[in-house]
Amino acid sequence: MTGLNWSKSNARARMRDRGTESIGGDRSPPAGQTANRNQPGRSEAPAETQSTLAEIDKFWRDRSGRAIITRITKFNGHVLVDVRTFVTAPDGTMRPTKGLACSVRLLPQLAHSIDKAITEARRLGLLPDAEGGR
Repeated sequence: MTGLNWSKSNARARMRDRGTESIGGDRSPPAGQTANRNQPGRSEAPAETQSTLAEIDKFWRDRSGRAIITRITKFNGHVLVDVRTFVTAPDGTMRPTKGLACSVRLLPQLAHSIDKAITEARRLGLLPDAEGGR
């Protein structure tokens, strides 16, 4: 049985947590962070900007205060179709949770897929026919 080399293991953990430093004093950021060009060794989260261009539809998912909201948003310069579940926070505001966001150029394909799902659900008897019968 071979012994564990704890010094190498600790060195790996230290590099992961604190980054690495070269002889010249330059530091690389810890794992999962990006370097700030102005101050070596400092990291800063990238600025993400999101704005809602239009809220298309909103309906309640259930009685527990969850709603499904469809909207068109702009995120980091990309226009997206966003279908997301929102929950009502204790302060009364709506907070986003899980959902789907894709480029607005894929909207016709997404609509076609949903139309096919509706047709299949009707064929299986899971939804009423367009006339209202089952």
